[in-house]
Amino acid sequence: MKLVFVKVVSIVLLLKISLVSFAHKGEDHSEPKEEIPSTVEREKVLDEINENYLARVEPIFKKKCLDCHGQLDDFPWYHSLPFVKTMMNEDMSEAKVHLDMTDGFPFKGHGNPEEDLVALKNSIEEESMPPLRYRLINWNTKVTDLEKKKISNWVADSISKLEKLKPQD
Repeated sequence: MKLVFVKVVSIVLLLKISLVSFAHKGEDHSEPKEEIPSTVEREKVLDEINENYLARVEPIFKKKCLDCHGQLDDFPWYHSLPFVKTMMNEDMSEAKVHLDMTDGFPFKGHGNPEEDLVALKNSIEEESMPPLRYRLINWNTKVTDLEKKKISNWVADSISKLEKLKPQD
């Protein structure tokens, strides 16, 4: 009963927090992403990056990110509260516009793979994800130091592989 009370209080605090999403710093999602021509070699590298993602990073993201940036089928009890439901649905929709991790890497959204990797790198370094208002009621979603290291290593390795595909000047 005490846990329910704490969660209800957390929800009330959450509702008092501005509905403006600070997680994406007001980025304009209306701009089309820069298309990078597909090549057989690039597709092979993207497949390799996805294999590493599925093995090393997706298990972390399932616990920390995919409620909003993926497909959530089992909603928490407070999702049934009218105002909370609307806010959560809007947040999840916005999250997927920014970065949809539902189908692995490369992610869908407004960025190309390189941009998405840089955005992940920045989010990890700045600790901007998951957003504070999400963490207020989902207490075990803060990314740990070990998880940050695994994500950062995967991002750096992936960026390096994609950089090698760029033509040398």
